[in-house]
Amino acid sequence: MDETKGEYRPFAGALDYMEQKYGEKFTYIETHGAFMFADSKKITVSCESFPGEAIYVSVQRKNGKETYADSYMAHYFAGQVEEFVIDIAKDYFDVISFKESMPSGGLAFEMDLTTTFEEYFYREEYFIDGVMEIGESDEETMRKFAEEFVSRNIHFSFDINIPSINERYCIDYFRDYTEYDFYRRR
Repeated sequence: MDETKGEYRPFAGALDYMEQKYGEKFTYIETHGAFMFADSKKITVSCESFPGEAIYVSVQRKNGKETYADSYMAHYFAGQVEEFVIDIAKDYFDVISFKESMPSGGLAFEMDLTTTFEEYFYREEYFIDGVMEIGESDEETMRKFAEEFVSRNIHFSFDINIPSINERYCIDYFRDYTEYDFYRRR
């Protein structure tokens, strides 16, 4: 029960944390997992800045104290990430669209509204995960596109759809990879 409002607020500590950190009201949506049986669970919240978007908050309990990490900044910078990817992709093929997938893991503790795009994007654990639709292309061109990101030491997972020929490809380059994976999806 939130004694100041006379209403029940699940995960009030996490909501208060988010409201203080980002300066807006957050609404609890749901819990992912049974919190009472583990030291860490995720909840989903929403806010006016990102209507219809699910923002994940990790709630970690240790020695009776809660700490939090969240995906708010992924939503905050999504447009810039998408623009960055599209700007590179335009040199390789006709880009129809690119949409970054929002993380549910690897949530940030240290970032807030003072974080710059460069700090967000070039941090060690960041990787781009998204879905792209392009006009017709060939495997060689898609490989050159992937090599552009590898040469910049940017880790990624791209699903590339080519609707005109009904083909899908996946290209992955994760931190522990020595080279990228490229394969056609069925």
